[in-house]
Amino acid sequence: MLHSAKLHAFKEEVFEIIDRAKSQKKALEKLDKIRNLWDKDYIFHFRQYKDKAIWIFTPPTEIIDNLTNDQNEVGGLQSKKFMAPFMDQIKVLNDMFTNLESTIKKWNKVQNLWSALEPVFSAEDIRKSLPQEAAKFKNIDKDFVKNMNLAKDIKNIKQCCENDVIVSRLPDLEKQL
Repeated sequence: MLHSAKLHAFKEEVFEIIDRAKSQKKALEKLDKIRNLWDKDYIFHFRQYKDKAIWIFTPPTEIIDNLTNDQNEVGGLQSKKFMAPFMDQIKVLNDMFTNLESTIKKWNKVQNLWSALEPVFSAEDIRKSLPQEAAKFKNIDKDFVKNMNLAKDIKNIKQCCENDVIVSRLPDLEKQL
């Protein structure tokens, strides 16, 4: 029956379809691996700030490197013709990367600003000489510590960066700091 269909006449086309399917399978496995790493494995690492009960994340250099590598990997797949049927999945990952990058950078900036101001406003003489600014920083400090404690409980980078409570505080913290 197959012989009567004369598939042998389309040998080249069949092999091309098979090669494209193998490439798609390999690329989809790569996309799944990247998605799973961000969904489950990539976490913030925290350290105690000085001798206080405050947690901050370690500089996110490795996180940014992973993010950049994965963005490049997905971008490379995006340019492949055989990936056209999977552009929706690629767009979802690219949108996630954009969100992660923006949130991590903003969060890192907030943490750096807070870290620079915390020792200043911890000093008794500064609090006495600048009571209004000290009171303002105290409120900022509370929100910052809440964010960091929540993130420490969550740990997963993607979940932290998609958490409405955490993300909604960042612009205001950045502005106030």
